[in-house]
Amino acid sequence: MERVDVAIVGAGPYGLATAAHSVGLRSVVFGSPMSTWRRMQPDMQLRGSWDHMTLTGPADRGTIWEYERETGAAKRDPMTPPDFISYLDWFRERYVPCHVNADVDTISQNGDGLHVRSAAGDLIAGTVVIAVGITPFSGRPSFATIDDDRIAPATDRDRFGDLAGVRVAVVGAGQSAVEAAAFAFRAGAKVTLLVRGELHWFTPRKPREDQRLRWWLYRLAYPEQGVGPPVLNRIVGHPDLYATFPGRIRDRLTARIMRSGASPWLQRAIKDKIEIRQHTEIRSIEPRGSQLALRLSDGSTLQVDRLFLGTGYRFSVDQLDFLDPALRSGISVRNDWPVLDRSFRSSDP
Repeated sequence: MERVDVAIVGAGPYGLATAAHSVGLRSVVFGSPMSTWRRMQPDMQLRGSWDHMTLTGPADRGTIWEYERETGAAKRDPMTPPDFISYLDWFRERYVPCHVNADVDTISQNGDGLHVRSAAGDLIAGTVVIAVGITPFSGRPSFATIDDDRIAPATDRDRFGDLAGVRVAVVGAGQSAVEAAAFAFRAGAKVTLLVRGELHWFTPRKPREDQRLRWWLYRLAYPEQGVGPPVLNRIVGHPDLYATFPGRIRDRLTARIMRSGASPWLQRAIKDKIEIRQHTEIRSIEPRGSQLALRLSDGSTLQVDRLFLGTGYRFSVDQLDFLDPALRSGISVRNDWPVLDRSFRSSDP
């Protein structure tokens, strides 16, 4: 049976970058390349700026600036999913030595290695890197107790093609939920956005590039994009420092840094166009004929044809069902997350 040093499960940005840096090792990447990104709305505007969406390969090759020079691609801010996919396809072709366009079926212990089975064949890997992204871990809230095809994750863009005249409710206050509301409205739906707390809009602070002083001040305050307010964004840029804080403080910092919110372009897309009900939760869902009856926390009932859940992601090791149960049981978990060391290795070798 073929042996490799590293098998990487997932062909998104992290999986491809890991493969590119496996210099001197025999590695293979499994999975459809950028599959989650290819399901996104093509005109979605990414929160990360063009310069922040770069990867690197060996010797700092493969950057987005190298991609610009080699292909003549025009720099676009805000970036869209097709822009990023084009860059990652270019990166994969040049810096990923072996890619198998097939999903992994099972991984199990086999002597001194791990037996990786896929439709493309079997192999033994010394190490397995799991880079499946967030897609397998969509959170399903406690009120969604029924199994109904009319209830779907807000990220399921395949469900937005037949919404003309349809009554839609979207639950959530983050980027995915608000995007779903905007795209459902654009598809002709009558949309209600249900938000448990208040809907927070991220402020557009980025100055024009010709405003040199403002640009310098902006970079001083925001060295990275999308990682919290000034000072806190400096702390999370130093993970070893962040790891020294007590767990309770880290949890509070994470909640503030990663709080739910939506980009300014979405505010323009839905303002005065859809119904937004803040401080409103769903208590229960009841099928009533062709509709779903949503009993809300304010005592009212909202009847809809479709319900989209933008309620975040919750890791569960059991969702990694391609891992043999014996492997899964050996992975230490704290607060529903795997315990990793400084090199991002889990407790199970």
